[in-house]
Amino acid sequence: MSDIKSFNAALFFTVLRLVVAPILMPVLIVYWLPLNNYIFNGIMVALFAFFALTDFFDGYYARKLKQETPLGKMLDPLADKMFVVATLLALMSVGKIALPWVLILVLRELWISGLREISLQYGFQLPVSYLAKWKTTFQLFFIAVVLLQFSTLYWLEVTLLAATIYCSVLSAMRYTKQLVMKLY
Repeated sequence: MSDIKSFNAALFFTVLRLVVAPILMPVLIVYWLPLNNYIFNGIMVALFAFFALTDFFDGYYARKLKQETPLGKMLDPLADKMFVVATLLALMSVGKIALPWVLILVLRELWISGLREISLQYGFQLPVSYLAKWKTTFQLFFIAVVLLQFSTLYWLEVTLLAATIYCSVLSAMRYTKQLVMKLY
């Protein structure tokens, strides 16, 4: 109950990303992206960038203003995953990313969540790695470029997707190894 009373800027950005982004982005992608209208595409990229930046802002406010809460710590990773997974599924539904790539990315997120849960049960945390941060960066830029729908950026889409997949798989392997090493 104390978390509800201490609703703050950091928690606001997390809840916004948790509730609004996974609903709004897929709806816009499914209805606007097939129109291939530069104005609509620009609006989607701007909204996507805004929601992606809320991850920075919630962390910034939580640390800078000492607004960290147990609820915020729990909801932040969930909000990140729901936002990105919903967006990827919407992009897949309109043919902008293939099923195998979405499966790799979504299953990786589920796998890492499971590893983190196991580590907590054994009394330690798996800290976010730099490789995972690069994965997130590549993934967010990939999605933004796909939303722009400029055919001249196709090479950039492919490069960003390849970097995302590479970092996803490698970071999942490293997290798994890290957990196994701690447990045994």
